[in-house]
Amino acid sequence: MNDRNTYLKNNIEGMSNDELILFIYQELIKILNLAKHYFKENNIEKRVNSINKAIEIISTLMSILNFEQGGQIALRLRSLYLYSIQKLTTANYDKKPGYVDEAIKIFKELHAGWKEKLKKDKLEGIKTNPIKPDINNQVKENNENLNSDVKEGKGFEIYG
Repeated sequence: MNDRNTYLKNNIEGMSNDELILFIYQELIKILNLAKHYFKENNIEKRVNSINKAIEIISTLMSILNFEQGGQIALRLRSLYLYSIQKLTTANYDKKPGYVDEAIKIFKELHAGWKEKLKKDKLEGIKTNPIKPDINNQVKENNENLNSDVKEGKGFEIYG
């Protein structure tokens, strides 16, 4: 494992569930921006791969929602995730990059909202969120895919 992968793995393993969600949103936005770039380059293979990776990540986010604990927030997140998957699928099939822009907007807003929630929770000393407590196990499993993508140069970078 190279230094970059070790850095990524150590950072992810040390994150709280909320920090991990924030990180996932951040990486998802990068992947969606790559898909948009590949639309412009007319690189069908890379565009399809980027959109499929984004859909896989969104599906994982949906699978970790806890409707008991999260209530209406979890239901709304599920609706946004389903909508985004539908838009990205249509973007790929109908070659409509505008739908990727819609998904980017959604996840930028979710990222900003989650970041604000994290700040507020830290100030109040709260450590809860509407996701399953075993998120780290599911993300570790998906992290293996991320690490292989990083090795292949598929655009996963950490930014502050």
